Amino acid sequence: SMISEEKNNIVPFNKIQGIASTNVPAYSNEDENFISFEASYVHGIFTGFKWQCVEYARRWLLLRKSCIFQSIGSAADMWLELTYIERVTDGEKFYLKTYLNGSPYKPKRDSLLIYPCSKESSHGHVAIIC
Repeated sequence: SMISEEKNNIVPFNKIQGIASTNVPAYSNEDENFISFEASYVHGIFTGFKWQCVEYARRWLLLRKSCIFQSIGSAADMWLELTYIERVTDGEKFYLKTYLNGSPYKPKRDSLLIYPCSKESSHGHVAIIC
């Protein structure tokens, strides 16, 4: 059946689902509604819960920019609560600029795209333009 064929195409939890052009792997959560509450660390630095979008954003920033951001409740909370990222080597803060949809400023490489909560996504979503 079609359902069993689709089920076979799901990448198992903890396996690489893809790799960004910036060479940061994305790991499968297996089910979009699943939260493992299993902590992920890179070089001893907490990046979030495996393999949520916020974890990916934090891990990407750490691996590509040597920066992290504060603990955050959900991706949607990032829009109002996340005002800077911090470089892990010296604590320097880099303040973020926010642009609403429809603004004349188009997203560019290394931008975070933050989505609000919705019927389809109760915690919002964050993505990175690589």
